[in-house]
Amino acid sequence: MECDTTDDAITVLAVTADREFATDCERHLPANADLSVVIAETVSEAVDFLADERRIDCIVSDHDLPDTDGVAFLQAVRAQSPTLPFILFTSEGSEQVASRAISANVTDYLIKEEYDDQWDRLAALVTDAVSYYRDQRGLVNTEARSKTLLDASNDMIAVVRDGHVEYVNETCIDFLGADARTAVIGQTVRHWMSTVGDTSITDQLGAVQAADRSLDNIEARLKCVDGDDVPVELTATHITWADRPAVVLVVRDIAERKESERLLRQFRRAVEAAGHAIYMTDTEGTITYVNPAFERITGYDSEVAVGRTPRILNSGEMSDDYYEELWETISAGEVWEEEIQDRRESGEVYYAHQTIAPLTDSDGEVEAYVAVQTDTSEQKEYEAKLRQYEHAIEGANDLIAAIDDEYRYLFANEAYREFHGFDAESVTGRSVVESIGAEAFENVEPQLEKAFVGQTVQYRMIRSRPVRPDRTFDIRYYPLTDDDNDVWGVVGTMRDRTDEVERERQLASLDRMLRHNIRNELNVVQGRAEMISDQASDEIAELAAPIEDAAERILNQSNKVREIVELLSKPATMTTLDLAGVVTGVVDQLEGEYPDAEITVEVPPNLELTTVPELKRAVYELVENAVVHTDQATPEVTVTVQQSDGTVELNIADNGPGVPPEEQKVIGGNSDIQPLLHSNGMELWLVKRVVTRANGTIRFEDRKPHGSIITISLPHLDCSEERHLGSQGETSFRSSDRNPMEDAPIGSSESHNRSDDL
Repeated sequence: MECDTTDDAITVLAVTADREFATDCERHLPANADLSVVIAETVSEAVDFLADERRIDCIVSDHDLPDTDGVAFLQAVRAQSPTLPFILFTSEGSEQVASRAISANVTDYLIKEEYDDQWDRLAALVTDAVSYYRDQRGLVNTEARSKTLLDASNDMIAVVRDGHVEYVNETCIDFLGADARTAVIGQTVRHWMSTVGDTSITDQLGAVQAADRSLDNIEARLKCVDGDDVPVELTATHITWADRPAVVLVVRDIAERKESERLLRQFRRAVEAAGHAIYMTDTEGTITYVNPAFERITGYDSEVAVGRTPRILNSGEMSDDYYEELWETISAGEVWEEEIQDRRESGEVYYAHQTIAPLTDSDGEVEAYVAVQTDTSEQKEYEAKLRQYEHAIEGANDLIAAIDDEYRYLFANEAYREFHGFDAESVTGRSVVESIGAEAFENVEPQLEKAFVGQTVQYRMIRSRPVRPDRTFDIRYYPLTDDDNDVWGVVGTMRDRTDEVERERQLASLDRMLRHNIRNELNVVQGRAEMISDQASDEIAELAAPIEDAAERILNQSNKVREIVELLSKPATMTTLDLAGVVTGVVDQLEGEYPDAEITVEVPPNLELTTVPELKRAVYELVENAVVHTDQATPEVTVTVQQSDGTVELNIADNGPGVPPEEQKVIGGNSDIQPLLHSNGMELWLVKRVVTRANGTIRFEDRKPHGSIITISLPHLDCSEERHLGSQGETSFRSSDRNPMEDAPIGSSESHNRSDDL
């Protein structure tokens, strides 16, 4: 059912079995806008309204209907009227209902009694939706627009149906020399055109109209009114024209190109064996020939390059003035000789010495151009790299500098110079001690010495400046080596982490305050609940038990929050874990805590993984979560580990009810937390943080016939990479940054409550 645009009045079909709601619709909607309301108590009745000749501009439907629900009704409407405004006005908010309605392309979604002005809101939604819908239906006629665009084209374009010309654009009429469009339209296409080959033009276009093939740049002959037989290039594509199959032809005059090809054949024998890249263009700059050396140097086959312009080689590195001067020179009949930076088909930039000479006819008129390129990339590559490094370093936000073995600067970028207060002219020969001061150098020198013996060093340091606040930096040193692998200097980078450190401190302070207050308040709640349980009657004591349980749950959630905050507040450290030992240790502990659970382990032995030490806590939380939240009499959990292509996958499969889809979206990082989409599982939040810190991913899938599988994917580095990361971890952070989750059995009170000293 489509809405009529001839009348500004809006007819609303209200679908509801609730008589009170129907009455409210009839009373309130017309009072808020120029609306009339029709009531349907069932979906069947609503479908009848839509099927007859009565105009419906918008549907307002309840979700709870006698013969189906509102989303199913919406899906039925969308099958017939994809854009008809449809507003779901339901009695309660539901994530599942909202998700299904949005997927079914609902126009809008409103919850009853959520707003005091709900009828004003509903009326506004209706009028806005109908206005937009009517505007969309008022778009200009597609075929008329198409003809306007085709007439503006510089190419000859025709539309053919059943072998007869249905339409030609102005360009085609002018080229044929016809008096008017009517002289061409209606005639057979073979009257004007013939293809080169045995198959007739009518048969070829018939196959295109049937969508069996297309014609791409085939040669044909075009017969003009004056009798000229012109070589053309033809492209034909299947289209729908006036609601019926047809063919659109794009016809291009190639007479000039044919003449150029004749000249090229004469020239080709002289240049085929040349070692330099040679190509020719016509006076408009279209490439008409390339030699084998051009193909080898640029990567463009002749079939690709011919017919295009030298812009295919444009690297974007040359200025517009360069090309303007080039074109002015050769257009004047003079030879151009300059360096150029071009781009190969692969995207690689190369340098060339290029000479372009005009070719003239007997009258001295330029009729073509020939270009010769000598590849000079190897000569320029080193210089280009130096310039790229210089631009990258100078433009970096990090502080970057390099020193020699006497602690004198080789270079320092702008950010480094600005922070330490010296200019570019005074870099060379300046000592590090002079820039940072003797006191700071005492702490820096031991780290530099490590770099001078070939180590990569990472540490954190606070730097002070007069009359300015201190700044905290993450500092890294990398040795510079020569061809014999001897260290001759050190390059250092300093990344400002001051704001991050401050946020971490604020986060930790807030966490301590909240946990301290929550713990104290909940201790009071628990104590009072225990007193009630001990001293009150049995009936009152039963009411106290849920209070104790709720307080205990809040404490546990608080501990989980603490662990997440603690995890986020500390730098990531790497360690090498025996994955089989981690998994079997976790399972042994959980089998002791949950003797009724059946936990199976399939982990290859001797699988070492360089990752964050908190990984074992993540494994514990996932396996315990699977055991605790099962809906089966006997929890069944299978833990497997697979290794392939630099990745280790840890799978936890269970026979429980599975992780809710909304929880999966939030934990998996595919959705934001919204009022209708939130996560309550702090265990999974903790797992997510650990996996993210380990540079891994987490995904969920259903397990047939019931249950779920949670998979953690982690990078598996080779031994050299593991040692490198391990050494960085040891030099990066203080021993006091030890992870508290390593200090006690997982799940123990000590592990959960290490902030009791507060």
